[in-house]
Amino acid sequence: FTCSILVLHENGRVAYGWYDDYWSSPIRESCGSIPTSFIVESERTTGDWKVEGMTLKMTAVEEDMDDSLRIEATVANSAKALKEGISEMILVAKLWHHFSGDSKEKSEPEEKTFYKIREWPEES
Repeated sequence: FTCSILVLHENGRVAYGWYDDYWSSPIRESCGSIPTSFIVESERTTGDWKVEGMTLKMTAVEEDMDDSLRIEATVANSAKALKEGISEMILVAKLWHHFSGDSKEKSEPEEKTFYKIREWPEES
């Protein structure tokens, strides 16, 4: 699995990051620790999220790749998600990339599934 992290903060802010690495299955065991800069609002908190109908709409900037992202996701349940994460709930997402050297965002989205892999302290 490519190493992408997506954190939705309660206040409508988003942190997104991509590591130049790969995780093996199960993700919850191979991804290691999540940098504090994603968990608390910081310079990694570069976008926003909102719900429109049944779709979660997000924007974010992945600064290491200079990629401005537009993300649309729906929440789904899958018992198979427990193989990778700690919940049956997943985000089924489409990511439209717009790298700084490109004149416009990519027309074809990248399809990605996000798994819940950690409990936040207040959920424990």
